[in-house]
Amino acid sequence: MSKIYIKIDKRPKNIKQLLEIFYRANKGTSYSHYALPTYFDKECTKEQCRAGAYRSFDDVYLLCKTYFSIVSPKRVIHEMLNLKIMRDNQRFKIRMQYCGGMMKIRFVIVIDNYHQTYNDIINRTYGNSKWSWRELLSMLDINSQEDLENYREQYSIT
Repeated sequence: MSKIYIKIDKRPKNIKQLLEIFYRANKGTSYSHYALPTYFDKECTKEQCRAGAYRSFDDVYLLCKTYFSIVSPKRVIHEMLNLKIMRDNQRFKIRMQYCGGMMKIRFVIVIDNYHQTYNDIINRTYGNSKWSWRELLSMLDINSQEDLENYREQYSIT
């Protein structure tokens, strides 16, 4: 499995901190938030993906595996769903999507006025993604809209 890196001064303590660094450092637009650029090499000279791009779950998982070799997709999806980003007194949260361009499932971080339902994402095809949203969410025992709402409430993600 290959690796991808981000420019950081010191190694993050855990997956949560890595994801916060990855997403909080680049403001994006007034309604969305972007991730840092990623690189194929530790020196961060060979760009893998530019800043300002929405990121696939596959890339986010690979980034986490680079810095924490023992990490599961379940842990990464849990941390992504729990990611809290505040900017200018506005809360941003994860929106799960399908990208027809890269043919993968991806994360978009948007202002907290968008309500996404389980059915919005669960029955789509996923092209080149290693996992589907159905597989990832079922790892967290999320198999319905009610499960998604209960999960978000349990972890204060609403």
